[in-house]
Amino acid sequence: MSPLWAWQGKLRAWQSRAVDAIAAAQRRDFLVMATPAAGKTRLALRIAHHALSVREADRVVVVTPTDHLPTQWAAAASAAGLELDPHLAADRWEASDYHGAVATYQQVCLGAAFFCRAANTRRTLVILDEIHHAGDGKDWGTALKAAFEPAVARLALSGTPFRTDTEPIPFIRYEDGVSVADFTYSYPEAIRDGVCRPVTFHSYEGQMTWRDNDGTHPATFATPLDEKGRSRRLRTALGKAEWSSAVLQDADTHLRQIRETQRAAIYPAGGLVIAMDQLHARDLAKQLWQLTGSMPAIAMSDEPSSSATIQAFSRGTAPWLVAVKMVSEGVDIPRLRILVYCSNVSTEMAFRQAVGRIVRMRPELGRPQPAWMYLPKDPILIDHARTIEEE
Repeated sequence: MSPLWAWQGKLRAWQSRAVDAIAAAQRRDFLVMATPAAGKTRLALRIAHHALSVREADRVVVVTPTDHLPTQWAAAASAAGLELDPHLAADRWEASDYHGAVATYQQVCLGAAFFCRAANTRRTLVILDEIHHAGDGKDWGTALKAAFEPAVARLALSGTPFRTDTEPIPFIRYEDGVSVADFTYSYPEAIRDGVCRPVTFHSYEGQMTWRDNDGTHPATFATPLDEKGRSRRLRTALGKAEWSSAVLQDADTHLRQIRETQRAAIYPAGGLVIAMDQLHARDLAKQLWQLTGSMPAIAMSDEPSSSATIQAFSRGTAPWLVAVKMVSEGVDIPRLRILVYCSNVSTEMAFRQAVGRIVRMRPELGRPQPAWMYLPKDPILIDHARTIEEE
């Protein structure tokens, strides 16, 4: 194993409090609920570094929700003095010069027995990133329990409270079906501490018409509808070029204004568009191309090159990125300041995770550095935005 150098990273005040809380709890399972962009990764790496330093664990395994995140976790770990293998295979452990590895929940589901053998052979600390994703697949929770029951400790991370309506996620405590955190750091606290940016919301009305077996349905976002009608209305609005082009034009104008004030910045401000699906993403990218004269980067979950696309955008100067199921959680692009929410997913968790993509502070820019989100005037989405504004 590579030498483990002394911890050099500086912790934020909330991270130090969380470290103390984890040490005082002295339990195998601990859930940290911290707002997106607050710094859960650094906290987890500090816990891992300490566990290896005092020989409470022999190795660390990080489990992430998407294929892009293992590389990001490995890079962050390396900067903190830990070497984690981001390319773990189901038929071999990490090489002896690594301190551990990073895998995805899907990999764990497909190779639970392999992970279990490894945890039985060497004392393993498990970090479960965005633990609520363990409920995404029918058998993922069962596999997670089988894989990491032998672990000496399990640190679970999430950006917002989550509930279970079916099988509970292993290693998590629930009250009335809602997860119970052992340590919580909220978005209002993060804004107060200067850890996260405040967000301003701009919502857009629309005139939609769709047809189904019951006939033709004209509506605006103010029209009372049942759940099925609301879902159809939102998809109709998002799919209308007239609606999205007006929103994109306003968002691009705003982004240009921000970038104009950052001429000296190495990484100028960027904008993110979250689309419904691949076809929708390509259509929105084409609209941005017609609007700006340059084709935006596109990152889609089913394309192997998407991780490289996200990395290039994060370290580049391009103004826009369009994404589908790739930049929702954990992805670190600090230069994002504008978000256009063109997704038809209206759950509060998905909404908050999307907001989390634009709230990460850039210390070199000073304060204030607010962010802006553009979204449909859908009543459910507006309720989510209003809750965040009230906080």
